[in-house]
Amino acid sequence: MLRIGLLGFTLENANKGCEALTYSFLYTMQRLFGKKLTVRYYFVIELYGKIKEYFPDITFEYYQTSRKNILLDIKKDFTENCDLVFDITYGDGFSDIYNPKGAFLNNLIKLRAGGSKTPYILLPQTYGPFENKKLERQAARAIRKATLVFSRDTLSTDYVKRISGVDALTVTDLAFALPFEAVKHEGNKTRVGINVSGLLWKGGFYKDNQFGLTVDYQKYITSLIEFFSDKPEYEVHLVPHVIEAVAKSNDGDLYVNDLLSEKYPFVKKAPAFEDPVECKNYIAGLDVLTAARMHATVDAFSSGVPVIPFAYSRKFEGLYGSLGYNNIVDGCSFSTEQAVGETLRLIKSADTLRAEEEKCMKTIEQKNEIFYSALKKLVK
Repeated sequence: MLRIGLLGFTLENANKGCEALTYSFLYTMQRLFGKKLTVRYYFVIELYGKIKEYFPDITFEYYQTSRKNILLDIKKDFTENCDLVFDITYGDGFSDIYNPKGAFLNNLIKLRAGGSKTPYILLPQTYGPFENKKLERQAARAIRKATLVFSRDTLSTDYVKRISGVDALTVTDLAFALPFEAVKHEGNKTRVGINVSGLLWKGGFYKDNQFGLTVDYQKYITSLIEFFSDKPEYEVHLVPHVIEAVAKSNDGDLYVNDLLSEKYPFVKKAPAFEDPVECKNYIAGLDVLTAARMHATVDAFSSGVPVIPFAYSRKFEGLYGSLGYNNIVDGCSFSTEQAVGETLRLIKSADTLRAEEEKCMKTIEQKNEIFYSALKKLVK
């Protein structure tokens, strides 16, 4: 039986994008190597959510340690208990734009993992940017420790090469392969999904326009909703992707959706999804989606729903630019009026977006085959 360790993954998390990466990777591993796997789970808290229901043939082992001791214990545990260790850093966490202290700890864990006797693989993710040059040099050392490095976009591949000298293998985001079954929504209206990021609504984790938006995000969202207020042929759905409802949360989407639905009673609120598959199923039943959550856009894109990503970091340009999909609203260069106008223009061009997505999905399939082939060679 293949024994794999997972770093930078979550089995249960408010952020359904982080969960989507885990579910997608486990689906892929089972498809390639059979259903019987042992997954050793490295995380601060033992949480499983619904993952055991989706993967009943997998044996899950929780690596129990403290935040204090993880750096001391992890190298030995990898060597003794894992055939391979995979690290995805939550998809976009290999950077210091969110939390410099967290980036420092992540880098240290990667350095320890790369020093074990077990092959250590960095899975497709965004690399950088690092604003702190010391953290960037530390990240470069961690990358050089890896047995194999995958990137999910060419911008990240170029960045990895520049800071570390390593040639990463460019593939794409794992969550494009997440299975789904589209929800059938009632009625004949055009269903417009709006994914409102609670993180951007509040100005970032530090509430100081952390990501340097040139768009007034709150005005952008309310302007979109108000545009559809007198258009009965449309139905607006508020679709959360980080399922935290508390008002004090800097990151949750549900609280903002509650505020907006009180102000605009005509909108529909999507439910508080329990897992990433349920979330993708709902999105797959929409007619068009605009979203600031990366994996909400991936859900739409890979289920044939025209999508307009609202970009607040280069991970959007990297991922979609690598696929040749340029229908993005840049929140860090557009004015608010430009962002609203471009979003509405693209919503009206949904059929064109859908056709472009279909072409891009062929590229994604090719990139996935490259990824699968590399995994098979690793296991052999």
